[in-house]
Amino acid sequence: MSIANIEQFYQMALKNPEIVHDLQFATDSESFGNIIVGLGRAHGCIFTVEEIGEWIRLKSDDNEESEVEYAVG
Repeated sequence: MSIANIEQFYQMALKNPEIVHDLQFATDSESFGNIIVGLGRAHGCIFTVEEIGEWIRLKSDDNEESEVEYAVG
């Protein structure tokens, strides 16, 4: 599952920020996505730019649900 690959790559990047060093060279969202896909592939995590967008939406939904639970809590 590619979403799982994105999460795996994200966890790798959290532990070793040097992995995403090349992101500083992104000039727009398209190049940013392409760089991430390439970095992921280089570290054995295969996914697409479209799947990154889906992963971001899922993360946003999770964060919104957590905030609502905290507020209602």
